[in-house]
Amino acid sequence: MIADARLAQAEAALEGGDPRRAFAIGAEVLAEMPAHVPALLVTGRAALAAGIMEAGRTLLLGALRHSPADPHVFAQLPRREAVSPCFELGLEHLRARRSDQAISCFEAALREQPQNWQAHVNLGVAFKQAGRLQEAEDAYRRALSMAPDHPQLLGNLANAVVLRPDGVEEAIALQSRRIALEPHEAQAWLGLGQALRRAGRTSEAEALCREAILRDPEHVAAHVTLAMLLLTKGAWAEGFREYEWRRRLPEFGPGSDPDPVPVWDGQPIDQRTILLHAEQGLGDVILFARFAASLARSGAKVWIACDSQLVRVMASVPGIAGACDNERPLPPHALQAPLLSIPYFDAICDVALDRPYLRADPALVAKWRTRLPDAGGLRVGVVWAGNASFPGDVERSLNLSMLLPMVRALPQLTFVALQKGDGRRDLETLCEPLPGNFHDVGDGIGDFADTAAIMASLDVILCADTSPAHLAGALGRPTWVMLPPFGDWRWGETGETTPWYPQMRLWRRATGEPWSEVLARVQAALREVAARRSIAAAGPPHDGAI
Repeated sequence: MIADARLAQAEAALEGGDPRRAFAIGAEVLAEMPAHVPALLVTGRAALAAGIMEAGRTLLLGALRHSPADPHVFAQLPRREAVSPCFELGLEHLRARRSDQAISCFEAALREQPQNWQAHVNLGVAFKQAGRLQEAEDAYRRALSMAPDHPQLLGNLANAVVLRPDGVEEAIALQSRRIALEPHEAQAWLGLGQALRRAGRTSEAEALCREAILRDPEHVAAHVTLAMLLLTKGAWAEGFREYEWRRRLPEFGPGSDPDPVPVWDGQPIDQRTILLHAEQGLGDVILFARFAASLARSGAKVWIACDSQLVRVMASVPGIAGACDNERPLPPHALQAPLLSIPYFDAICDVALDRPYLRADPALVAKWRTRLPDAGGLRVGVVWAGNASFPGDVERSLNLSMLLPMVRALPQLTFVALQKGDGRRDLETLCEPLPGNFHDVGDGIGDFADTAAIMASLDVILCADTSPAHLAGALGRPTWVMLPPFGDWRWGETGETTPWYPQMRLWRRATGEPWSEVLARVQAALREVAARRSIAAAGPPHDGAI
């Protein structure tokens, strides 16, 4: 190979003390093969040896870009220059959310300079981005031991530990230290507000979010956090107004909305067609579909563009023209809007509805009814886990093994598993036989229309805080939702009821309380419901003849 021979000449020149000749030979190779990693390496090393520092750094960084996971590339970097290219490329990967590549780069940088606290910080950011929360916390603590009074580092560590059930108080202390160091920074006040929100101290959290906004009126995260606090306590008008700030978050940035049609500004729609785009989670789409019905009642022709899993059941929203898959060509429309913006723009929309706004397909109900067990007792649908990639899923999701003691303790009840997605792994890894009164139908469910049809034949639906809970609520089915200590804003702060779904009962887990204690309360309540049903089925007592 001509290139290999030329690079061998460059290596010989470099080892012979003539870095400029080595650089010239390498540059000739790169002119023909600009992405050739060995050429980038030898030419970069020659440039550094010749004192052409900026060119050397650029060439070495190019070698890393083209072969980011190759340990041989890292090994050939000159030791005194290894940190900088690795660190810089790590930042590039971090900004592009390529967390695994960023981790490799920062780890390589730290092998050369283990006391580089900024590399530890960025390694922590990459770990957190990858969902490796304990490793992120460890990296931040190493950095903090080297830079104990760096405000942003205090905030990063606080944001990591606050996700642990026992980390909230430490997070509050860390964020308080940060405010003392930079009292004029809006982010410091917001950080403490977010930690207090996790602790359930919502009034204090709200005050701190307002302090952050006073210091920076354009601070998007402060407005969004304030919105969630307001909505938690039912301050709908101000809450939904503040919630519009979410549209300035990065995920709503340029290119996030490819639809060229004008965005609705709240003016009368009359008989025009408006397309409502789904956003956030599947549960959010179900929750906010009620507002599509409100728009339809005002005379608009409403379409909902959503995930394919929701299309069939969303089509049952009263009065709308239809639902469509957001990955396919959209129907003609004059206006568009994000679904979660409707309660801000539409002054007549209802938050609390005393009627179901989704309907199960009667043909699907009949089909599934023949597949469900009929032991004559109470039938309870169960969904124990949500999407494992959702931030905070470890707090909201249960494991199937946690439910089984309750299932065994209530043999007169039939439990029907509606679980889809990540939680189905529990069925595969379970080390004990399933009780006879536990029946899994999840593997036959195609979409939410199937789930809705099954729910129509169940007496109670017991769920973790995930999208099937919203589906059951929107169908008007008796729904029990088990909530973690730090619940979503949609469920309020306290109490067993929610204005969103009148037939729903909330089971809140206290801070430090194990799920087993929540399930013990659920078990007692199910036994009581079953007993009342048995009494009702038996009819009134009859006097005996003499």
